[in-house]
Amino acid sequence: MALQIVLLASLMAVATAAPQSLPTAPNYGHSASAYTEDMKPVDADYDSNPEYSFSYEVHDELSGDVKSHQEARHGDVVEGFYTLIEPDGHRRIVEYKADGQSGFNAVVRREPVGTRNVHNNGVQTAGYNVNDYQH
Repeated sequence: MALQIVLLASLMAVATAAPQSLPTAPNYGHSASAYTEDMKPVDADYDSNPEYSFSYEVHDELSGDVKSHQEARHGDVVEGFYTLIEPDGHRRIVEYKADGQSGFNAVVRREPVGTRNVHNNGVQTAGYNVNDYQH
């Protein structure tokens, strides 16, 4: 019983003791009130009106790989086209536009292209005349 009284008294002493202050973080001249929740982090690389353009062409007569791509962006609008020669000898032409209003829209056309034979390591395969390619 005496042990229970001592434990109870010790518990009460700890509970009623004055709270001790914990060390605080150093103040570097900024008060916490200077930062509000509605502030958003700023991305230093953000461009509110992005613009770019690029294009490339491939004309590999040996393999018959013939293709091109061109694209430009002005703000939220991206426009471009690409072409390629399909295995059946047609040229696929895809013109596209993407924006925040209409989303992505593409128009796909196919045109016949002249063919010829290409010799690849002694094996005769179907190929495409790169001189017929125009975009």
